Amino acid sequence: MSGDSNTQLYTFSLKGTDDRFDGQEPEITLQLSVTLECFDGIDSKFLTISLLNSTVAASHTGDMVYDTDTHRGWYTEKVNIYIGVDGFGNNPVLEQDYPSTTTSGTTFSTSETLGVTAGVTASDGAPKLSIGVSNSTSSSSSQTVADFTVANNSADDEVNHDYNLSSTPKGLYTGPDSIVIKPSATEFFEYDTLSAVTNNDGSAISNLPLASQAVYRTPSGDFTEEVNLRIRVTHYLQCVSTSHSGVTSTVTYYTEDNQPVYDLLEDLAVNFSAIRNPTVQEADRE
Repeated sequence: MSGDSNTQLYTFSLKGTDDRFDGQEPEITLQLSVTLECFDGIDSKFLTISLLNSTVAASHTGDMVYDTDTHRGWYTEKVNIYIGVDGFGNNPVLEQDYPSTTTSGTTFSTSETLGVTAGVTASDGAPKLSIGVSNSTSSSSSQTVADFTVANNSADDEVNHDYNLSSTPKGLYTGPDSIVIKPSATEFFEYDTLSAVTNNDGSAISNLPLASQAVYRTPSGDFTEEVNLRIRVTHYLQCVSTSHSGVTSTVTYYTEDNQPVYDLLEDLAVNFSAIRNPTVQEADRE
């Protein structure tokens, strides 16, 4: 089916610079694809945003500055992705986003690609639109992530994804206390220790791949306005330590109100006049 399209690729990066990192360099690397599309017979235009091939690393080198059984840090505890578009008016325009919410024991994959396809039905020749996820297992960058889960909290035409650390070698991760190893009742004069955060420098330390994608739809096919696309990646890091006094162990970590956080924020102008809807062009000729 005939149509028009335009794709722009962007690369942004940002390192966290909090003094508490003690020389460890976390980094966000954003590989952003912004595609405009329209199709003959479909009275809309489509904006597809993809963060595939983007990564968030707690350590640029893959090593934590603290990695002993009494001190672990810094590691990625959560990453938040926000995508919003301003300029469409009051019409609901977020058609679909990916990934969906996952649970412990499930995975998300960077081989899943969200996109728009259009064709014609065999019976009446009418245009048929499909917006969905396809699997591109041949992609050299595809990766399945098992130690993080995704909470899809998208609402009101805004994409909001939380990538949460959910698994460590010790088991389920629900917070810093999850890596604390308590001595058994028979181990006198022993103190709390900490399990490893990952096996083989996994996604909580090295590169956590991002799979966030979204498709927006314009109110009509003759939409030619410029809109503002906002992308924000927020990186939450954690460091845990244990100490003891006498027979008492103390576990120290950062809570939500004092946890080191840094943002990569980008605002981009997207001009829908870059493509022309074939249906609108035909109407103009008449």
